[in-house]
Amino acid sequence: MLGDALEWGSLRLAVNTCIGCAGQDLTEVTITLPPTRVFKGIAARVADVDGGGRAEVLVVETDLSLGASLAIHSPDGRITATRFIGQPNRWLAPAGIADFDGTGQVEIACVDRPHLPKELVLVRLEGALLVETLRLPGLLIPAC
Repeated sequence: MLGDALEWGSLRLAVNTCIGCAGQDLTEVTITLPPTRVFKGIAARVADVDGGGRAEVLVVETDLSLGASLAIHSPDGRITATRFIGQPNRWLAPAGIADFDGTGQVEIACVDRPHLPKELVLVRLEGALLVETLRLPGLLIPAC
């Protein structure tokens, strides 16, 4: 078992199966991780990152031995993810989802290990991969 009461091994999605309808037809979909992984954070981020007109779900997944990874899921399951950091007790802090560089494509911003190297990283979904487009080292993160 990993973490505390705020970490979960499954994610429930309420999915509208009546796209284009005047109303909604909601169905519940559950995504379950292997027993060595948990979803981190208190809320998933929802955004259309592939430009397909339907939102995907962005989460941080943590593996017991491999550390954290940023993953994108749809109601059909995992679409893709960044590689794991490579060590346990290392985490990512998602910071935003937008067209940060003005190219018309959505990037996902996160801080890679905010307690260690403190690097701002932008990734973009290209095909079936999350591709790093920017890495800025040495962020100054004030104490709370």
